[in-house]
Formats: sequence, C-alpha cells, structure tokens
Amino acid sequence: MSHRDEVLKAFGLGAADLEANRTGRLSPAQRKQLVASGIRNLAGAVFGCVVLLAIMAFVVNRPLKPAQIIMAAILGGALMAVGAYDLIRTRKATAEGIETFSGPVEIVSRGKQGWFLLMERGEFRMPVRPWNLQNGTPYHVYYSRRANRIVAMEPMQ
Repeated sequence: MSHRDEVLKAFGLGAADLEANRTGRLSPAQRKQLVASGIRNLAGAVFGCVVLLAIMAFVVNRPLKPAQIIMAAILGGALMAVGAYDLIRTRKATAEGIETFSGPVEIVSRGKQGWFLLMERGEFRMPVRPWNLQNGTPYHVYYSRRANRIVAMEPMQ
C-alpha cells in the first residue's frame, strides 16, 4: 500500500471526496461526518446534564440549598450551550467551502496538549495519528475554517 493510500485510508476518503475537496467543497460524506460530529457533541452535553441531575438526585444531601440548585443550573446550562454551539457551528461548516494549503508539514508533540501539524500557513491539531503522516513531506491540506478542522490531506505528487 502506498503512502497516499495509507493517508486516504486514515481519513476514510475516496476519490469523490478528494475531487470535491480539490474544488473547494466538502463531499456529501464529509458533510454527513461533520454534522454527526456536532450531534455526538450535543449528545455528550445531554449525557453530562443527566449525570449532573443524577448526582443532584442521589448523592447530594437533602434538602437542597438554593446555591446548589443555582450552581447545577449554571453547569447544566453551560454544558448545553457548548453542545448546541458546536452543533450549529458544524452545520454551518457544511454549507461553506474549504481552504487548501499546500507545502511540507512538520509533526510535533506538545505533551498533554497532543500532536500538532505545523505548516507555513499555520498550526493545526493533528486530524489523524502521527504515524499516518510523514514529517517533512509536502501535502495538500484541506481545511474547514468554520469547523476548525482539517477534513482531508493528500501527499503532493
């Protein structure tokens, strides 16, 4: 398997996805993945609220004090706001185009912050495992600014 095929497999891309990306658009499959990502994040926020309610119902001493209720409402509201914001952001990203950056990449580890991809045009969180890419190799990088993520990469040939 060639390096190009390994990168495409790591991103779960096909020929139709790359063709759409080369023209500055997301493919239907990539749109679906972005929306699903937003839905998963909203579901995580709902789960966090359920856990918070369970703690309030079964762990906290009774009677509940007003400060406890207010704090739980603030935390639950913040969780839901972040989940809803991410869902809206990823849905809007599906309607917008993507940007293409080309050039050599540098892969660096920032300890607990994770792995980052450095290019002349900026610094991005690694979209795939670091062993799927080659340090110093030039790539075409397809980036969705609204979603703030790299949606695809392919080695330059």
